[in-house]
Amino acid sequence: MGCCGAGTPVQSMNAPGGVLVDDDFNGPVAKRSCRDVVFLILFIATLGGMGYVGFLGYKEGNPFRIINGFDSWGNTCGRLNADIAGSNYSGQDFTEYAYLFYPENYNTIENLLDPNAVRMCVQACPNGSLSLSCPRYPGEVQLPGMDTLIDCQAAALAHISLLGRCIPSLLVNSSQSFVQGFLGESAQAFSQKVAADVMSSKVEIAYMCACAVGLALAMLIFLRFFAGVVIWLMIAAFVVSSLGGTGYIWFQWYTAHSALNELDLAEQTSDEIKAVQYWFVYSIVASAITVVFLLILLIMRKRIALVVALFKEGGRALKAMPLLLLQPIWTLTFMVVAVAGVGSIFLFVLTADNPLVDEETQRVEWSPDKTMWYLKWYYVFGALWLIQFIIACQHVIIAGAVATWFFTRNSSRLGCPILRSTGRLLRYHLGSVALGALIIALVQLARLVLLYVDKSLRYHKNNFVKYVLKCLACCLWCFEKFLKFLNRNAYIEIAIYGQGLCKAAQKAFLLIVANALRIAAINSVGDFTLFLGKIGVVASTAIVGLVVMDQLEVVVNYKWVPVAVACVFAFIIAHIFLSVYEMVIDTLFLCFCEDSERNDGVSKPYFMSKNLMAFVENANEALRMEKQRKVKIAVQPMAASGPAHVTFKK
Repeated sequence: MGCCGAGTPVQSMNAPGGVLVDDDFNGPVAKRSCRDVVFLILFIATLGGMGYVGFLGYKEGNPFRIINGFDSWGNTCGRLNADIAGSNYSGQDFTEYAYLFYPENYNTIENLLDPNAVRMCVQACPNGSLSLSCPRYPGEVQLPGMDTLIDCQAAALAHISLLGRCIPSLLVNSSQSFVQGFLGESAQAFSQKVAADVMSSKVEIAYMCACAVGLALAMLIFLRFFAGVVIWLMIAAFVVSSLGGTGYIWFQWYTAHSALNELDLAEQTSDEIKAVQYWFVYSIVASAITVVFLLILLIMRKRIALVVALFKEGGRALKAMPLLLLQPIWTLTFMVVAVAGVGSIFLFVLTADNPLVDEETQRVEWSPDKTMWYLKWYYVFGALWLIQFIIACQHVIIAGAVATWFFTRNSSRLGCPILRSTGRLLRYHLGSVALGALIIALVQLARLVLLYVDKSLRYHKNNFVKYVLKCLACCLWCFEKFLKFLNRNAYIEIAIYGQGLCKAAQKAFLLIVANALRIAAINSVGDFTLFLGKIGVVASTAIVGLVVMDQLEVVVNYKWVPVAVACVFAFIIAHIFLSVYEMVIDTLFLCFCEDSERNDGVSKPYFMSKNLMAFVENANEALRMEKQRKVKIAVQPMAASGPAHVTFKK
């Protein structure tokens, strides 16, 4: 139950069947114990604390201050307000004054975001009439601190309403001019037409999204059978491009050098001489890069072939367990519910501030007390932890199901690996998942705090402070990426052995170091191939969308609008499906490494398929022994009771 969870017993999850050797490991272990329970308790307690903070925020907060905006005297626009002690101009009934207006001449976004700017709630934004008087509050009361001639000159400017805020038209004129020059119409007319196109073609957009689902599934099948073609063609294209680019640079040097030699020494200028020298340096650098690139490909060629084999194995795993493709949908559902709930409550927490009244002007500023300020950060940390927890659960479920499939010799006895993996997660490993999510959440919180410090000091920091903050932000970003990568692999080890997170991360790290070149091939070639798959789904959806819009003769202003919307959803759909494929490939790779370490293919047979056996050291001997075992296993049932059907992974 400790962090590192030592002493994990090993007991097979699959009863012996078709195995000719006595092996103490036959797949993900069944006899497990709860790991990292302390962190699960801490996670539950954190959620409980978030609930208490949310209760405090619900009592004291007012989310309409963010949604509608509030004036300089503590009144929320569009709401009936309560009195604030010390401010005679608070407690106004502003149910009919729903727009926030800046009565001073603020013509830049930076000035509009000035916390000291005077703010007022008005019934409608000024329309640019010079005769418009200074906005007054109900009862025609002139507010203190408001100079009619200076502060109210913005009333003579035209304003537009944006999210309940009155914004001077001068701020949007440049963008409107660009849109009008590009499209031949105003930005407002353009946005209205775009919205109308989306509404009138929502059925067609739904058709295109359904088509994107089919294309994403087709892409999975395509990658299973043709990933090798795609990968090798991609590498060939890179080789040709690098050789062609280097040759072109050398040609430019040769051309410049020949032209220079045709001139007399007196006619040669310094610029022409420097140009030849520059082209020569560029040629040397390009040649060195090309040589290094080709040497890397030469060294990595077998690792790249392993990536191709893993893509094929991933397709076979998804064929055996198609319901794995639904896992991101469940994750997305839980994520949307969690973010919507936590975000809604956070609006109350964020506005749970105390009013501070200026005795001279009676203006009101909202400021949290010290305790509530820390509780807000606590709430943000809890939200980050919850989101990472949900994502980590998906990783463990997929890893457990794929590991069960990999280490099952007789595929007819596979059963329901997804349900079994989910059961193991809920029963034993929620604590480990909570610990992994906690580590990521802490790093993300540190990045947010650093961003807050950077914004707080934006007017006071010198170049050295800027440099230090940028370096820290970069280091934290890299550290977060590394921890996420390590956690994903640790979850795979947890799914196989049932260890605690620390022990699993240690084992995963050692495997990663021992197979660094293979990991590099998977994370470069494999990830780029998956990215090409996503682009392929989006491009195919766009083509289908254009055909649909032409065939159905939908009346729209811009045909590209519904197609663009469908392409956005198509990318999300492709990312959902291919992210599962990515996790499947990562799990298969670690299972391959574990299988290679535990077995030798002779006295202890491999669990891997023939495609992967080609990448072990004793590949030929292992394949020969595997063939003999299958023949012997097939003969044994026939000798005992006649023919029997036994299915093995090929």
